[in-house]
Amino acid sequence: MEEAEEPWTFPELAEWLQIELDGALVGLERRLGAMCRDGQIHQNRAGEYALTKKLDLVAGTIHGHPEGFGFLLPDEDGSDLFLSKDEMRRVFHGDKVLARVKGKDRRGRLEGAIVEVTQRNTNDVVGRFVIDNGVSYVEPSNPRLIHSVLVEKDDRGNAQEDQIVVARI
Repeated sequence: MEEAEEPWTFPELAEWLQIELDGALVGLERRLGAMCRDGQIHQNRAGEYALTKKLDLVAGTIHGHPEGFGFLLPDEDGSDLFLSKDEMRRVFHGDKVLARVKGKDRRGRLEGAIVEVTQRNTNDVVGRFVIDNGVSYVEPSNPRLIHSVLVEKDDRGNAQEDQIVVARI
């Protein structure tokens, strides 16, 4: 893949690796999926695979800030990327993502744009249960989690307003 000038489709990779058996194809599919989750490769909308570093994408972990913005801490050596509040709306603190550098912000920091979330880190949110005008949600107690979690009326269970609850996402 390092020598390829263009992304490869699954059949092209299988042919190049000389894999023909169904079991081996399943193994290749799983390996590619794991490499995508780890940020080593990226699968585009056309289903083609390419090395992340060749696409100028940065793989890393989200570090949220209580004021709503955040940073991408790269898995490899490199500078952190600043993520605006708008970018942080798609992710939680601790998520693994692929991002591209879109320039510098007004303070001179490298600014990133999230391309894809490769792994979610937050499955449960502990916080205060709130009912406001008939809408119920959980306000996270962790200040790095900036998103309130909406709770459907049927999913409230026995939760009462102002109780500390765990919301499973």
